[in-house]
Amino acid sequence: MKHVLRALAILTENSDGRTFRTAEVYEMYEGVATQANTTPLSYDRVQRLLNEQAFLGITESEHTGGGHGEGSYRVHRLIRDPELVVEALNQN
Repeated sequence: MKHVLRALAILTENSDGRTFRTAEVYEMYEGVATQANTTPLSYDRVQRLLNEQAFLGITESEHTGGGHGEGSYRVHRLIRDPELVVEALNQN
């Protein structure tokens, strides 16, 4: 879970609070996990972890439609300050 939150915090730091598709979060997560020398979890498992964090109030998760040709997907947004999240992750 730490790597998933770190990935979303990194994405959030580099944006203006926009939302990120699960695929974008997963791509960043894979890089974070690889840097930490751990085996990345499956895409589905990361998606479930993101949904759990939304339930806990750390992130927001929304199901949306991308229009014709894109289908539906989930977008995620960190609702906590990304710097505080990274700081907390570094303490554990």
